[in-house]
Amino acid sequence: MNPEEYTRLAQVERDHWFYRGKRDVVRDWIDRCLPLRRDDLLIDGGTGTGTWLVEMSSRCRVLGLDDFPESIALARPRLEAVGGSVLQTSLERVDLLL
Repeated sequence: MNPEEYTRLAQVERDHWFYRGKRDVVRDWIDRCLPLRRDDLLIDGGTGTGTWLVEMSSRCRVLGLDDFPESIALARPRLEAVGGSVLQTSLERVDLLL
């Protein structure tokens, strides 16, 4: 993604109908197929600005994965504020020691 797009995305994704709708659909699938418990870990590969995980942090533990510094800079403070974390990594190989 173009680095400038992260800043633009952070400005619109919380309220724009398209992004809100995508998150609502995924949340509905999770609720139907495998409801999350507080001690479950939800990992978002390609976390972008972290909005999805911030919203989900009230339901479970959250971890964002991304390899773009622009994403990490936006997502890390948001996720750490809700008890989550971010790992800067390529999604081709992720070493998780949890």
